[in-house]
Amino acid sequence: MATLFKPTTAPVNGEVHQVFKSSKAVEKAEELLEAYKEDAIRSLRFLSGATLKGLLRRVVGKIFGDTSSKDTAVSLRLEMLQVARLAPKLLQEAAEPVADFLRSQFNDDGGARDRAGHSDLYYTVFALDGLIALQQEPPADRVRKYLGSFGDGDGLDFVHLACLARCWAALGKGSLDADASGALALRLFKSGTTASTTSS
Repeated sequence: MATLFKPTTAPVNGEVHQVFKSSKAVEKAEELLEAYKEDAIRSLRFLSGATLKGLLRRVVGKIFGDTSSKDTAVSLRLEMLQVARLAPKLLQEAAEPVADFLRSQFNDDGGARDRAGHSDLYYTVFALDGLIALQQEPPADRVRKYLGSFGDGDGLDFVHLACLARCWAALGKGSLDADASGALALRLFKSGTTASTTSS
């Protein structure tokens, strides 16, 4: 079936629709999506906080609803940040020890350490987002130097390119100049397109 998705002539497009129709792929995908949505909503019943539960219900609705537009994607990110900002209140006295642990994960070069102790962009994303969720300031100067060492991400795979972009975003608007931001976005787009083509 994968070969049917490669760019080709119009008759094959009809063949793709025929495969979808005969295999009932669309119906099965819709059933699976609905099942995941129900599971996600059902998992919220264990939460006692009305505010957190309400926010997460909205996030679930956005995830399983129409996420095709840029406005929806931005709204989803904002609502997820709203949920994250509840972390200090929910953790209470544990919030500061958690923040201390996250801060301790940054190496001298500005990257957060992986299980082997080496700085890694993937782990740096989670350390930064964790501190932001706890409303704590990350070691921005050190992290900025570490991120800058990757330039526009040349040589990184798609996952680590995405992590590099997320890390810059976590440091806030203006952390990366427009030219560097554009170069990184272009490389990320090209890498994502290549990864999608390879997997098809």
